Amino acid sequence: MLLRINYAFRDFTKIFHYNINMIKLKIRELREKIGISQKELAQKLGITPTSLYRYEYGINEPNIALLIKMADIFGVSVDEIVGATTPMLDLRKLDKTQTDLIKEILQLNPRKAEHILGYIRGINDSD
Repeated sequence: MLLRINYAFRDFTKIFHYNINMIKLKIRELREKIGISQKELAQKLGITPTSLYRYEYGINEPNIALLIKMADIFGVSVDEIVGATTPMLDLRKLDKTQTDLIKEILQLNPRKAEHILGYIRGINDSD
């Protein structure tokens, strides 16, 4: 599971509309990289080849559910497709303690999460 730790990402529509040119380029690039045709990708996504054509040429914009399906097929994050540049964290590379810590922090409200972050930074600075 890839996780983006960035509260600003909640405003997805702003990022999404800003990067429509990136999206159309990436969809085609990633499709060609895995060596499948528009027709094959459209079948995997459960859409028509015409719809995929419209996404690849920026005529229409894919919704978030479709972007998630594309990311799974391409083996990338949605962030990569939309051109977001915040670093990604691959939870598969973390041990259980690190994963549990992140899950707990994500359940906190932003103010409490900032306090925890300050505490962690203080511990790191004392090393």
